[in-house]
Amino acid sequence: MPFSDEYFRLFDNTPAFRDRVASKYILATSAAHISERLLRCIWYDRLYDMQRLATRDGKSVSVHSPGTWNLESGPDFKNAHLSIGGQRLKGDVELHIEPSGWRLHGHSHDPRYDNVILHVTLTSRAKEAPIVSRHGVEIAELALWDYLSDNLSVLKSALRPEEYPYRSMKNFGRCQGLLEQMPPDAALRLLHIAGDARIIAKQRRFSYEAEKNKPDQVAYAALLECMGYKAYTKQFGQLAQRLPYETLRERVLASRSLRSPEERARLTQALLLGAAGLLRPSGRSVAPDAQDYLGHMERLWKKSGLASADAGDICWKAAAVRPANLPERRIAGISHVLVGSYERGLFDFIVASAHKHDGRRARSACIAHLVSPLDDFWSYRYSGGGRRLKKSVSLIGRDRALTIVVNSYVPLGLLHARQESRGEDEESVHQLYCSLPSPLPNNITRLMEYRMFGREPRARAQFRRSARTQQGLLQIFADWCSEDPSCENCGLLAVLQARQVGDG
Repeated sequence: MPFSDEYFRLFDNTPAFRDRVASKYILATSAAHISERLLRCIWYDRLYDMQRLATRDGKSVSVHSPGTWNLESGPDFKNAHLSIGGQRLKGDVELHIEPSGWRLHGHSHDPRYDNVILHVTLTSRAKEAPIVSRHGVEIAELALWDYLSDNLSVLKSALRPEEYPYRSMKNFGRCQGLLEQMPPDAALRLLHIAGDARIIAKQRRFSYEAEKNKPDQVAYAALLECMGYKAYTKQFGQLAQRLPYETLRERVLASRSLRSPEERARLTQALLLGAAGLLRPSGRSVAPDAQDYLGHMERLWKKSGLASADAGDICWKAAAVRPANLPERRIAGISHVLVGSYERGLFDFIVASAHKHDGRRARSACIAHLVSPLDDFWSYRYSGGGRRLKKSVSLIGRDRALTIVVNSYVPLGLLHARQESRGEDEESVHQLYCSLPSPLPNNITRLMEYRMFGREPRARAQFRRSARTQQGLLQIFADWCSEDPSCENCGLLAVLQARQVGDG
């Protein structure tokens, strides 16, 4: 390199240089090679002098919990527990290498940062106006440079940022040691009962919704929300309200000329795409071989009598999803499932699938009718204007089908069994639930596996094999770790200390 950094490296082992001079050159020395992810690791593992922490205006800072590492957009850490100037606070924490990062990234105008209570930086800055939130609330700032527990080069060597947050040195919960002492069967039972609790909570939610809507509509909304993925759950919920199941079913069954499932699926797609506002805008260019399909969809939608409804308030903004998961394809996939329900109604259709008395047969039936349909247009395309693929791509993959069964079929089956006071049906639904393998792990379940069961992969493997245990991890996170990552007031910890989880 034309400009050498050798001068700065000469003083790596000279504390006086670091203390008096290096802060002036920090961006030219080691900090130039420090990523914000490494700074997150330092904050997360509390690799700083806890006794001396202070904001830039001199207020003492105590870190009761650094917060939950945010793997999505928004602040770097969620739900941190801090004391600033003696005041106990709960909120989010944002980190940058330089103090200017807050303004450069436009956080003062972003609603996702409204709950930030502390801005942590590596370097300090000259006196100037404090940073503020979107509503003009002043946000405390803390520069970590003077409080680091060791030289930055040492910290860089010791930490492995690519493994965080799951393998943080401080990421074990206080429950980990207690769970390690328990027999594996007892720990597994804890997850099983937590997993059951999560299904019961979903069933109660559906029961409440069934007091206001027909069972078919409750099942329809649940199914569509499962199709929405994390990025589009809200939009699919809006679609369920915009085009209710009863209206959709009546329109399709009223078209007597459409007798085959494929024809009914086409009309179902047209009505859902139209109500969602996802039909192509006028004049949009598409692949030549897609013209017929898209034109047919538009004609069916206009002919339905529903086209006057305004779908503009459903905002299908671009999201970071794989092309195979775009909402148009998901609507195409669910249209084939819905067609199979029109004769008897969606709620009864789902319940019949969930109530087979053999759990494995029920699982096979539920998964098969979700993943099997082949659409001669959407199975070969990722978008309406895209090229036709040589091989078909599933509209609903097996992992998504498992998620749908766990989050809608099982709790809806439980709802029906309890409404009818049919113990044998509840038993069959439970057999289905216990037979389901775990969907792919997500950020929360990976974190909880590590937090509760440690860094040894074999110790964690036994707790990830079923949907029931995965739901247990999610339930425990929602009840305790999301609200109190510091473990200070954890009810689960108290239960384990009292040895209230046995083998029964």
